[in-house]
Amino acid sequence: MAKQSIDKATKEMKLDHRFTGLNNLFSYLNDVRGRAEKLQEIYNQLKDREAELVDMGTIYAGTTWKDGKYLYLIYPGKNGEDRQRVYVGSDSDKVAEALAAIERGSQLDKVKSQIKEMENRVHWCGDYIIRANGQIS
Repeated sequence: MAKQSIDKATKEMKLDHRFTGLNNLFSYLNDVRGRAEKLQEIYNQLKDREAELVDMGTIYAGTTWKDGKYLYLIYPGKNGEDRQRVYVGSDSDKVAEALAAIERGSQLDKVKSQIKEMENRVHWCGDYIIRANGQIS
């Protein structure tokens, strides 16, 4: 039998209705909050990595070698212009830096893709929650 109490203001008997499903919902919402905080940490790490890669410098170009020892960078053409070919040479430090900058460009693309995917998923989840809240009101 439900617990009974009397509302002192109205002198009416009130029944204490337990809705156990709400306890489960509150538990789930706490879990979602924890996961959202973890997502915020991951997002911050990705944005920091993005800034780091940009600061280090990136190159978006292909490579070709002349005689197996002279590096050239081949930049894609822009606005209908021909591709640009830039001589790097055979100096090991310059070659290593050019190749590292190309790798950073590839990493930057991946990080930006991960950031965009996370933003899209969070937007979709937020939109779903807002729509569900509108149905409850």
